[in-house]
Amino acid sequence: MEIEFTLDGETVRCPEGVSVAGALFHLRRRTARTTPRTCAPRSLFCGMGVCFDCVMEIDGRDGVRTCMTFVRTGMTVRTQRGVTSIGAAR
Repeated sequence: MEIEFTLDGETVRCPEGVSVAGALFHLRRRTARTTPRTCAPRSLFCGMGVCFDCVMEIDGRDGVRTCMTFVRTGMTVRTQRGVTSIGAAR
């Protein structure tokens, strides 16, 4: 069964029961976020929630790890640009 969600303003479909990172690969999308200084693209790296390279804005919250978040019908996912709450100085 497939579900629909919004990715960067576009309605897309993916298999039910996959992570957001898995849905990105299913959709042949590789960039989850860009770096603050050089805008270099980043994507899934560790796949287990340690590296934070795969973070995106999900349902209005920035810095959400896509490898640890399962896709849901109606979810809104956006490419993360620059500094996030996880990347801010503490």
